[in-house]
Amino acid sequence: MQVNAAINRFAVLCACLLTTLPSTGYAHPEDLSTTPPPPIQTPDYSSLTLAKVIRIFDADTVLLQIGQSKHRYQLLGANAPEFQPRAKSPKPFSIESRRFIEQLLLGESVYIQLDPRADRDAINRRIAYIFRAPDMLFVNLELVRQGYAKHDPKGMSLYTDAFHYYESKAQALTRGIWNPDANLHRPTPADEIAEDQEPKPHEQPESKPQQSPTQKIKPAESKPITQSPSTTIYITKSGSKYHTKDCPHLSASNKSTTRDTIKDTHQPCKTCKPNE
Repeated sequence: MQVNAAINRFAVLCACLLTTLPSTGYAHPEDLSTTPPPPIQTPDYSSLTLAKVIRIFDADTVLLQIGQSKHRYQLLGANAPEFQPRAKSPKPFSIESRRFIEQLLLGESVYIQLDPRADRDAINRRIAYIFRAPDMLFVNLELVRQGYAKHDPKGMSLYTDAFHYYESKAQALTRGIWNPDANLHRPTPADEIAEDQEPKPHEQPESKPQQSPTQKIKPAESKPITQSPSTTIYITKSGSKYHTKDCPHLSASNKSTTRDTIKDTHQPCKTCKPNE
């Protein structure tokens, strides 16, 4: 009886401990399907700085033009694989991530929001949240949501719940960098260079048949029709045309002749066309 009582007390103690343990922050797929995403309060764009994206370094590093100045910014909260164009073995998913943000931002106008905690990181780089101007797409969060970057909470005091939620969802759905098979058939920087240098179809030289410099090809319709000088044709006494035997323009006074005889005085009839 004493043994059974001890076992029961131990079971109750374990149950109490389980209910008081803190959450690890990772949500299972079934939890995400029922848990609504944290609300995101989009900032008032009139209070933000407007800039234009003129270059992409990595998926989380962009060059922005603000007025007449150009500044390099890190996308706060997103940590994407570093893109190294000269690397023989690029980091997994670095090319795909860079292509993704190029499609989202290159040449676009964006709004810059600074975090109240700081506007630079520990190594003095500019850091900010970036919103695409036309639709206020939250670019930092979109990288994490689509699996092109991991969440890095350093320097953040805003949107942390949303970043945790969408990183967990991307991981649960094995999106992007969370997919173990995503790097089996990846492009390489050399492939991108080859694609950029490949001539366009209209730029490729056309192959032409070889021919002698003195050879000239004339259209078929311009070739003169040659006939033997002995071919019999017919003329009239007062006419200036020559005809075939059955031409309706021949009169009773017609007579036969040859082309050599009348080559300087007569022309072919347009009705019977004796040269065809």
